[in-house]
Amino acid sequence: MKKRKQLRLEGFKYGDGYTYHVIICTRMKNPFFANEDDAKTVCEILKENNNIINVNIIAFCVMHEHIHVLINLKEEYKKDLSEWVRGFKRFVTRALKKTDLWQKSYYDHIMRTHEKIEEIAMYIVNNPVRKGYVDNWEDYKFSYLKYKE
Repeated sequence: MKKRKQLRLEGFKYGDGYTYHVIICTRMKNPFFANEDDAKTVCEILKENNNIINVNIIAFCVMHEHIHVLINLKEEYKKDLSEWVRGFKRFVTRALKKTDLWQKSYYDHIMRTHEKIEEIAMYIVNNPVRKGYVDNWEDYKFSYLKYKE
């Protein structure tokens, strides 16, 4: 049996004030969020998560079959990134009343000190432009950029 690739860095504590670019995919890349009501619900949940103390969501984009989130877990946040993702997936699953919604894991990129958060945030919100959904990211209803609000 083929061993599954390790996605997380061994020995790294996913929390402690780092900023992460997280991509969460739907199961089998099903376009669940092409449904505007479902995509809107996910956006509302992400914005509510931004009100959680010690969690800062800088940008997000809900695409048809995946979600990009640029999130900072402050040092005071008592959980790690995998716990946040697990809770987010569970909350969305319950809110949408769907089963088999998510791919098993998620992709994360730990922001390095030399990387500009603004560049990654713009990459995230421009996802629908690259896909041809809109000409300008601001016209896409399911994107959010904190410093633009």
